[in-house]
Amino acid sequence: MEGGQERIVIESEGQVVAAVISYRDLKRLEALEDATDVADFRRAVTESNALVLFSRRSDC
Repeated sequence: MEGGQERIVIESEGQVVAAVISYRDLKRLEALEDATDVADFRRAVTESNALVLFSRRSDC
């Protein structure tokens, strides 16, 4: 890990159940999640527009 940070995980019955991360890493994860949400939204709009166009052509 950069900056000499160590990874801290919390285990329960031998299974990792949580991790402690830096605030910087949290912000990176949130930005990645936001970017994924935007991409999913754009894909849904594109698919929705394609369905509308197909539906309008079928009405003719």
